[in-house]
Amino acid sequence: MSLDVQTLLVVGSFVGALPGLLLPVVWLQERSATCLLTWGFGHLIGAIGLLVALLRPAVPAGLSIQLGNALILFYYATLWGAARQFEGRRLLPLGMATGPGLWLAACQIPAFYDSLTARVMLASAGSGVFSLAAAFEFWRGRQERLPSRWFLIGLLTLLGLNYIGRLLFAQFLPFPAGTGTPSGTWFALASFATILLTITSSFLLLNLVKERSALRHQEAARIDPLTGVPNRRGFIEAAARHLAPRRSRVPAAVLLLMDLDHFKQINDRFGHAVGDKVLRLFGTVARKELAPGDLLGRLGGEEFAALLLGRDLAEAMAVADRIRDAFALAGASVAGYQVGARVSIGMAAQNGTARRLEDLLREADAALYRAKANGRDRVELPGGALPQPT
Repeated sequence: MSLDVQTLLVVGSFVGALPGLLLPVVWLQERSATCLLTWGFGHLIGAIGLLVALLRPAVPAGLSIQLGNALILFYYATLWGAARQFEGRRLLPLGMATGPGLWLAACQIPAFYDSLTARVMLASAGSGVFSLAAAFEFWRGRQERLPSRWFLIGLLTLLGLNYIGRLLFAQFLPFPAGTGTPSGTWFALASFATILLTITSSFLLLNLVKERSALRHQEAARIDPLTGVPNRRGFIEAAARHLAPRRSRVPAAVLLLMDLDHFKQINDRFGHAVGDKVLRLFGTVARKELAPGDLLGRLGGEEFAALLLGRDLAEAMAVADRIRDAFALAGASVAGYQVGARVSIGMAAQNGTARRLEDLLREADAALYRAKANGRDRVELPGGALPQPT
């Protein structure tokens, strides 16, 4: 069975236009994913370019060759641009115009324009470089764990290598001189692979956007909207992961359970708007005093928790005192009112022996109860223990 290049390219043009129509429709539901517009627009431009390139001899060869292939190269540039947008980077219009610009400039050189081999090599090089650049952009964002990411990176890499292979084959299996359409079994196979890879990569991008949206919704479900810190669910899940023994080694950690003193009276006296400001203020103060790897969460109401990792009781006691002092200073006046907000803190430690988070919470809650009973605005150690010197 032989593959007709002309037929393949016509089919590829119409099939390639489908993502150009689909992706903008999906964008209407995911307005933040501007990469869908760029990628879809690129597909439409590429489909038009392919049709223009196939219109010979109905249109002048110069227009077909120069404009058609410039539009196709611009399509591959939009893949790179869309990948940058997906990763939160800005478009680089000059960089995207480099491929089409070089193509149009080279076509003004008679020796290049009259050589089908040279034209295939330059077009393949440009398409391959942009495809690999798009794969690289997605690879740079690999810290965001999305299942479809590696499939898309792989497909774009294959697409780029397909074009690099086409460039190499063009050297060893040259075309006849002139401005005709490329032909041959190897070129037909390469074109067929290109159609499959480009269409599949478009649907993978669509899936990638959906995965990111789902992930962000899951993350939002674990964040307290008022303070911006993890809610009870988010904190407990993260803390449980950090407390799990790793390779028979139990991580040292100290849990702080923090409750704002007389918070109901603050709400009753100054109103819930001021109470909300006090809660946000405490979240800000606590975050500032905690180390980057520590965990902070709002368990509900005016109760917060923090998990200090790799710290002993003495070090954690110092952190707790800093939080208490900083909040007393910042909470003295809120929204123009003399609020005098304070916090009581209870502690529990995991040192050397694995303990469930529930046990730490229970012990810290008992220490917090003692802090409240002993006059509030204080830090209580687990069981009334004294921190050991370090």
